[in-house]
Amino acid sequence: MLKLTVVTLVLLTGVTQVSGRFFVYRPRNRRFFSATCTKKGWFGDQFCRYMCHCQGDAQCDKKTGHCPGQCAEGWFGPACQYVSSGFKITRYGYGYGEILSDANESSCAHVYTRNVTVNLETSTAISWVRVVGEFAAEWAEEMRCKIQGVPCPKQTVIEVDDKTVDIFCPSLQPVNTFVLQLGGFSSLCSIYISGGRNVALHQLTMQSSTLYSWISGNAVDGTVGTVDGKDSTLEQECSHTNEGSSAEGFWKLLFAHRYVFNKIVIYNRRNPNRIRCCEDRLKGFLLEAFTNRAERVFTYKDSHSTAQDIYTVVNNGSDTPVTTIKISKSRSSPFLTLCEVMVFGDTACRRGRFGRECERRCQCVDDQACMVSTGGCPAGCAPGFIGEDCHTPCPVGKYGPGCKKSCSFHCSGLPRKCNAKDGSCDHGCELGFQPPLCDQACSNGTYGQDCAKSCSEHCAGPNKSCDPVDGSCDHGCEAGYQTPQCDQGCIGATHGVDCKHTCSVYCAGLNHECNPMDGSCDHGCQVGYQPPRCETECANGTYGPACMKNCSGHCAGSDRGCSPFDGSCTKSCEHVCPHGTYGEDCNSTCSDHCRTPIDTNSSLCDPFDGSCTLGCDPGFQLPQCFTVILASTAKSNDGSSWTWIIVGACTVVGLIIIAVVVVKRYRRKTIGQGQRDSVLLSSIEE
Repeated sequence: MLKLTVVTLVLLTGVTQVSGRFFVYRPRNRRFFSATCTKKGWFGDQFCRYMCHCQGDAQCDKKTGHCPGQCAEGWFGPACQYVSSGFKITRYGYGYGEILSDANESSCAHVYTRNVTVNLETSTAISWVRVVGEFAAEWAEEMRCKIQGVPCPKQTVIEVDDKTVDIFCPSLQPVNTFVLQLGGFSSLCSIYISGGRNVALHQLTMQSSTLYSWISGNAVDGTVGTVDGKDSTLEQECSHTNEGSSAEGFWKLLFAHRYVFNKIVIYNRRNPNRIRCCEDRLKGFLLEAFTNRAERVFTYKDSHSTAQDIYTVVNNGSDTPVTTIKISKSRSSPFLTLCEVMVFGDTACRRGRFGRECERRCQCVDDQACMVSTGGCPAGCAPGFIGEDCHTPCPVGKYGPGCKKSCSFHCSGLPRKCNAKDGSCDHGCELGFQPPLCDQACSNGTYGQDCAKSCSEHCAGPNKSCDPVDGSCDHGCEAGYQTPQCDQGCIGATHGVDCKHTCSVYCAGLNHECNPMDGSCDHGCQVGYQPPRCETECANGTYGPACMKNCSGHCAGSDRGCSPFDGSCTKSCEHVCPHGTYGEDCNSTCSDHCRTPIDTNSSLCDPFDGSCTLGCDPGFQLPQCFTVILASTAKSNDGSSWTWIIVGACTVVGLIIIAVVVVKRYRRKTIGQGQRDSVLLSSIEE
C-alpha cells in the first residue's frame, strides 16, 4: 500500500515516477499549469522550459525569449540560446581580436578586412558562424569559410539583416583554427562561433535508483553556478543514485526529438571547503549515445587520473541524430552524482521545420528549407517576412521579398496598408487607380474606385477616354449627349456636342423637337424651311412643305423667285400665258371645247388651272371641258331645263291671275260700299 500511495502522489505532482526498478523524471504535465511562464529568468510556451540569456538584469520575453538589448556574454542567436565558442578567441588577423570577440556590436574595427583567422582556445566542433558589421549586400555570396585550410564543402550564407551574416559550415570534427574570407566588409564588429544550444533542459530523464530527493531531473534543471546565494553544484541541486544498489549505476537523458550534438558538458559535484567527498564518484564514467533504434553511435570513456569539476565531451565526427544519452558507472562503483548535464547541438528536423521541438514552420521563398538553428533561409524569406527566422511581418507600408518595396501611394486609407506578400492594397485603391497594386492609373475606358466603371461609350475621341477619377470625358461628348460623363442624352429642344445648340424654332411640332445628335427636326419643318434642321428658308426657286415645290418659271426677275411659304412670285409674274395655254411654263393647252369668247384678246381658259373662262361647249363637263358628258345625262339635263322654264312660266301666269283677281275684288268692294253709303244718305234725307 505504501508503494502504491507513493506512486499515486508522484503521478499527480508529475515530477517523479517509479517505473519498475528505475526512477523516471518527467517534465510537469501542461494540463495542470498556466500557459504563461512566470518564473524569473525563464520563458517558453511549454512552461518555462527555456532559460533567458539577456545581458545584465534584463528580462526576456516570456513567450519568445527575445532580449530587449544584447545577449549575455557567451550567448547569441535566436532568443540568445546559442552558446558562443568564439568570445574567448585568442587571435584575429589584423590584430582586432579583442574588438571582434567582445560580443559588443557597437565596437567595430573600421577597416577593409578580407581574411580573418580565428584561433580557438580549445578544440571544438562548430556548426555556423555569425558575423556582424557593415558590408555590401552584393558581396554576401562571396564570403567563405575555411576549416583547417580546407574550404567548407556544404557552405550556406544567409543575410539576416543589413548588418548581420550567418555562414553555415558544419564541422563535427573538433577544430582549432578556421579562416573567414569576408570580402565586401568595410568594418567588423563581432564574430560568434556557434557551439549549439542546450537541448537537454527539462527533457525526460531516468536513473537506476534515487537517493533521498535527488531525482534524475535535477541534472537538467538549468541550475549552474550560484543560485539564490548557494553553489548549485552542492548535493541538493544534483541527481544521485543510491550507493546501496548492487546494480550498475546509470543516468539517462531521453530526448523527445532526434538531435545532432556537438558537445556534452557535465558538471561534477563539489563539496564546501573543498573537502573531497564526492568528486571522485564520477571518475571513469562511460558516456554513450543511441539512436531511436537503440543503436549506439557514440562512446566516450573518462580517462582522467583525477576528478574534474567540469567535463567536456566533444563529438568525434558522428552526424547521426540521437535520442538517448546514457552516463553510467560500473557495478563496483554504482554511486553516480550529476549536478548538470548540458547537451549542445541542434534538432534534426524534417524539411520545412525548425526550432528546438521542430515546432516552427520555415517561411522561405519558394518553400525552400531553412536552417534548423535559426529558421534563416538561404535564398531569402518568403515575401512579406523579414528577420532572423523570417517570421517577422513587414512593417506597415512595406511588402515583398525583404520588405524592400513600398505600398503604393494610391492605396486607399491612412496609413496606406497593403498585403505584405504581394503588395495588394488592403482597402482597395484611391479613385482612378487599378487594383491590386494601385500603382497604375486606370487604363483607357475605365475609371472610378478600383477602375470598376467604364467610360461612357458616348465620350468623344478615338479611344473614348475619360478622367480616371471622375469619368469626365477627356474630349467632351459625342453629339447628342451631355454631363461631364456624357451619360445623358440632350433634353428639351437641344442638340449637338455637349447639347450646346438649340433646335430650330421652325421645327414642326409643339415643342420644336429635333434629333439630339444632328439637330434634324423630328417632325419635319414648318412650311417654307429647308430640312433637315429647318434653320434656313427654302432656297431660291423652291417653296412649300420641305421646299418640295418649285417657283413658277414665269415669276418676274432674273432669279424667278417666289415666297418660300406660298409660292407667290416675289416680283409678280413675268407675263400671262399666251392665248390658249395655261399651267407651269404655259406648257398646257386650253380645251378645244371651251366656248370661244367674242373678244379674241380674252383668255380662252384660266392661265393657272386651265378652267374654261366661258364654260364648255354642249356635251362637255366643267371646269376644263376635257370630259365628254354622256347622252342620257345630256337629255336629262335638257328635260330638266324645259321643266324649269315651264314651271317658271306657270308661276308668272299664276301670279298675274292672282293679282287681277285681287284688284277686281278690291274694286267691287269699293263700289258696293259706295252704294250703301248712297242709300243710307237717301234715307236720312228722307
